[in-house]
Amino acid sequence: MRFLSAALGFSLLVSASLFAPATAGHHKSGEGHGASSNKGQNRFSTVDSDGNGTVSEAEFMAVAAKRFAKMDANGDGVLSQDEMKRRPKKR
Repeated sequence: MRFLSAALGFSLLVSASLFAPATAGHHKSGEGHGASSNKGQNRFSTVDSDGNGTVSEAEFMAVAAKRFAKMDANGDGVLSQDEMKRRPKKR
């Protein structure tokens, strides 16, 4: 149960970090503001690996797996509280 809670929390963290910037600065009409809109579009394009304009579960999970690997500093396949608190280094 503890693992399930951690996995759910991690999923929410990843989805917030990937998709919140993609929608930031957008009006209800769908139009964004300059650099903020471009940054969000670039992140979406990074996740949308096949370029079809949508993000599948597999594409989303591939990004989550890469982020998890970066966070897992000691490579043991689990995240400690300290690892969860640290932010992975930007590429």
